[in-house]
Order: sequence, then structure tokens, then C-alpha cells
Amino acid sequence: MLSHSRLFFLLLGILVTSLVAAQESPPGGSTEPVSPIDVASLPSPDTSDLEISVEDLESALYPMYVDDIKAVADTWRGYAKEKLEEISKVNVAMRSAKGEQKAQLTSTRSQLDSEKARRLERFRVAYLAFRDKGGDLKKAGYQTWYEEVSGLQVD
Repeated sequence: MLSHSRLFFLLLGILVTSLVAAQESPPGGSTEPVSPIDVASLPSPDTSDLEISVEDLESALYPMYVDDIKAVADTWRGYAKEKLEEISKVNVAMRSAKGEQKAQLTSTRSQLDSEKARRLERFRVAYLAFRDKGGDLKKAGYQTWYEEVSGLQVD
């Protein structure tokens, strides 16, 4: 007859073996190996895409050289400038508008402000990446311009 301690260790061994086997088998019971994806076939994020997320832009900027990042920052500064010019036109028109036209211009201004903020956010991501890679914000004029148009101070 087995002693209690030997029986305990025998049952413990069986339990551990079955737990390890359960963890090693993939869900669904398939044992087919998963082949890796050819990374070269994946599309590169388009840093000038107006719909790019902040996270995708950050990921795309990470491996770039400072001069490449500067080009991306310049693109986004240009996008933001376009929106600022549209806002300026709406502001001028709002001064003389009345009634329904003023309401439409107010709605348009709100939409433009939202888009301006989105573009400035991506410009900020690019110019901070530029700074982090050793680019000179003052020489590029990024920091002063950003602070003027956004009303925010940057460290």
C-alpha cells in the first residue's frame, strides 16, 4: 500500500503534467505552425495622409532621419496653415453676416476649428519627433509658430 505522502506526490505529478500539456496545446486543438508575415509586403503608413492617426504617425516617424521628419513636419504645418487661412476668411465674413448666413458661418467655423486642432496635433507630433532626433525647433521656426497659432506653450 502507498503511503499518504507518496500518493500525494503521485497525484501532484499527474496534475502538473496534465496542466503543462493543456498550456502547450493551442486553442482549438490545432497544432499547425503559424507562418510569419512577409513584413516587406505590408503597406507603409502615409505620413501625409490627412486621416492618419496620431499613433500611426508616431510609429512612422520613429525610424526616420531628422531631415525626413522635418519634411513631414513641414507638410503638416502646411496643412494647418491652409485651415487657418480658411478660418481667417470665415472670420472676415462673419463680421458683416446676419441671420441665417451668420449661423452657417458659425457652424462652418466650428468645423474648421476642429480640423485645425486635428492638423495642429499631427504637426506637434512631427515637430516633437524632429526635436527628439536633434532638430533645432527655433531654427526651423516650429515652436514659435505653433505657440502663436495654437495658443499653447511647449516645453
